[in-house]
Amino acid sequence: MKYLISAVLLYLISPQLLLADYVEIDSTVASMEGEAITASDLQKKAGKTDVSQKDLKNFLLDEILEKEASTRGIAVKAEDIDSYISNIKKQNNINDAQFKTALEQKNMSEEVYREQIKQEILKGKTIAQLVSRDIKIVDEDIDAYLAQNPHLQPEVGTAKVNIVKSKSRSELEELRSKLLESSRSLRELQPEGFVDLGYIKLGELREDYQKALKGLVDGETSEIVKTNNGYVIIELAGRINQIGNADKDLKNHIKNLIFREKYKNAIDGVLTQDLLDKHELKIIRR
Repeated sequence: MKYLISAVLLYLISPQLLLADYVEIDSTVASMEGEAITASDLQKKAGKTDVSQKDLKNFLLDEILEKEASTRGIAVKAEDIDSYISNIKKQNNINDAQFKTALEQKNMSEEVYREQIKQEILKGKTIAQLVSRDIKIVDEDIDAYLAQNPHLQPEVGTAKVNIVKSKSRSELEELRSKLLESSRSLRELQPEGFVDLGYIKLGELREDYQKALKGLVDGETSEIVKTNNGYVIIELAGRINQIGNADKDLKNHIKNLIFREKYKNAIDGVLTQDLLDKHELKIIRR
């Protein structure tokens, strides 16, 4: 899962539980499981002296999630952090040297950055365990969502086509082998060079692409096609033969949209009164 922490942290504790916008130095602002939380604690965590409501929200959320993670045996492995950082580099199209330079510009060591990422992943895993298991999506939900959002329904007679481009034929041969062995789609594997062509009429594709797709059934991938710029494999994700006929890619897309909506609604109530009571959270009002 892409982690949704940054988008939802500010909404997890009801505003009426919080102090005024600013607190006095060394004053006790809250307690959790009998342990006092002071303004100094907040300042240290926030890295500034003028701590606010938002800082208190984040502090209390971090404390509760850390305790829940420990109770539930949730951990973050080094490879989780490596994968997260790799995705950051890929999304920003930067190499290792550029990544190192970016950290230096922020006066941050890689060790400190990895620890921050570790905490973000830990929060994500904990929140996901708190709410995701209760989110169920069935085909009827997908059909209803499409009926309510007809603009998402592709035109009849089109097909969903994905491709992967590469300069190396051997890379594509290895990718095709993975596809055959795992029964996964190109979108699920998201290899380098992946391009989603969307829903198009097959007759509008290049002639060599049309030839490669000839005879394929939905979900199959073509043989390797040589182009002027390298090599390509083409996936016929699914044909739209009638209104309401959703292919696998479209169903997954709609499922993700529904999940995000349900996830956000669940997130809003993740810190239930039961959870706050469990950790004996008390706010000191002034």
